[in-house]
Amino acid sequence: MKLNKQGRDELRAKIVEQLQSVPNGQRVHIDKELLEELLFETIVYNKKIRATVKLPFWSGQFLSKIDLSEISFDNVSWLLLSGIGEDTAREFFDDDSFKDFKKLLAEVESNRKLNTYHVDYSNTNANIDFLKSFEAAYETKTPKMCGVSFYGVDFSNLDISMFSFIGDSNLGNTGIKVSSLDGLYSGQIMDVSLKNIDLSNFVLSARKIIDRKTPFVGCCFANTKLNIIYNPKEFELKPGETAKPDFGRSIFADLLKDGAFDGCYINGKLVHTNEDRQTVAQEKRAEYEKMKEYLISQTTGSIEEQVSGLGRK
Repeated sequence: MKLNKQGRDELRAKIVEQLQSVPNGQRVHIDKELLEELLFETIVYNKKIRATVKLPFWSGQFLSKIDLSEISFDNVSWLLLSGIGEDTAREFFDDDSFKDFKKLLAEVESNRKLNTYHVDYSNTNANIDFLKSFEAAYETKTPKMCGVSFYGVDFSNLDISMFSFIGDSNLGNTGIKVSSLDGLYSGQIMDVSLKNIDLSNFVLSARKIIDRKTPFVGCCFANTKLNIIYNPKEFELKPGETAKPDFGRSIFADLLKDGAFDGCYINGKLVHTNEDRQTVAQEKRAEYEKMKEYLISQTTGSIEEQVSGLGRK
């Protein structure tokens, strides 16, 4: 006998409460069949052929304290619970199924007030074969994801080129490979954190980043060691545009200020993080104080010695 939706929600709440006492870095084991029942809500999206999709309904940072290594993620959609999921689901869900889907989506949106992403698997030990995901197997024939945080999950065996679209997601600290930019198209990876992913072999034009003529649109490149070429002439207004403000330069400056390029190279010069800049500033202040104290000590000591000598005369 399986739990109904209310029963699942009650058990989910109790588990989250108990997990608060589990130390970070440790994981508890939950029966595989029960855990899959809690993690996913399954919808029969086409009742005529009994076609189903699994939605990663139950997620959050607490999942990092549960062992997910045995869980099957086959037929899971990593797109439908995102902001663009409703339009996607409308295309192939039948009417009754779409109503059920909308109820789940509303719950996820409500929970999102406490979470940055619709689905959060950050720092988990999930083993996911994206080629067996719902999108890859049935919908678009290629993996997609949107609105998901996989921060800290081990994706070192994956290449980003396998995804036909990644949007509004966090792949920071996953170790995902970017073997080549060949074959990637503009906007294929959009609004994604790539923090600490190795992009040291690649060169991107600052103008193309702003103009969205790059596979990586609106992404965070912090600590990727990406090489960015900034040519001021590319940001100059074109003939006939003198009356219009050039937003490109200011957009790039805002991204730079927000830390999107920290740890990257712009025209060969390393962009230091705020922490690095603060450390350097503290070191310089300490060096200045040491120099100041030395000069004061030396100067006052010299004067005292001279005054003392004058008194003996």
